[in-house]
Amino acid sequence: MGSQSGRSPSSADGLSAKARSHFMSPSNVGSIQQPDAVARRENQVCGDAMVLYLKVEGETVQDIRFKTFGCSTSIAASSALTVAVKGRSLKHARALKHEDIEAELGGLSSFQRHSIDLVLETLEDALSQLAH
Repeated sequence: MGSQSGRSPSSADGLSAKARSHFMSPSNVGSIQQPDAVARRENQVCGDAMVLYLKVEGETVQDIRFKTFGCSTSIAASSALTVAVKGRSLKHARALKHEDIEAELGGLSSFQRHSIDLVLETLEDALSQLAH
């Protein structure tokens, strides 16, 4: 049975099985040669930092990669973000919400949710660099 937050049972690290999977085997790690956008952000709460790279063709995010330096939750959230965006429309990427990333991670504690702020703010910065 899940906790009151709707999270699945997890181990002592506080991560759900989905979040742990994103942390242990993150998707889309690295950089992109000649990206269309590069955004860098640091979370002022914990000091975690993210660099996000986008490659766009037309209105589609063809590739998205990240380098995140921080806690397990920030790495997992970065991976979840790229899975949610890669191959999707710019409109979809711009519409992503906190709860979309949290669902991809299988829930987070209130203490861990700042990691989602980091990835969404970095995505917003990257998208703002693209011609509308």
